[in-house]
Amino acid sequence: MHATFAIVEGNLALSSDVLYDEPRVPTYATQIYELPVRRAESPRSAHIAATPVSSTGSLSHAVVAGVIVALLSLALVVAAWFMLSSEQRAFDSALASSSRQTITVKAGDSIWSIAEAYDIEGLSTRQTSDVIRTWNDLETSTLQPGDTLIVPLS
Repeated sequence: MHATFAIVEGNLALSSDVLYDEPRVPTYATQIYELPVRRAESPRSAHIAATPVSSTGSLSHAVVAGVIVALLSLALVVAAWFMLSSEQRAFDSALASSSRQTITVKAGDSIWSIAEAYDIEGLSTRQTSDVIRTWNDLETSTLQPGDTLIVPLS
């Protein structure tokens, strides 16, 4: 009895002829498939010929994807601008119109802890601390016990 088995992997193919009357030692034959090669001007260099899959389909998908990315980027910039401008308006309003009082700094006080204790409605602690720094012309956050500060009226 005679049988042929083939194994193909990429461009390599192995085949085996097995005769059941003889001892079971398969023999293999190798087949090599040549890839398409386009010769360049110079005999030293060779290039594999590539065939484009689809030039119009992938181009239109790329254009659509580019437009979507551009629109999302524009929306993100506009949202960030509105958010920052509304924060600035709230800060400017608090800076100009908030009622004020004077306090004396105690040991352990910081600009942050004072901003938390004397918060301004609608502003974050960071923004309140910026208002306190502006009202008191502070260039650093270092406070000394006994200093007087102008803070929002609580």
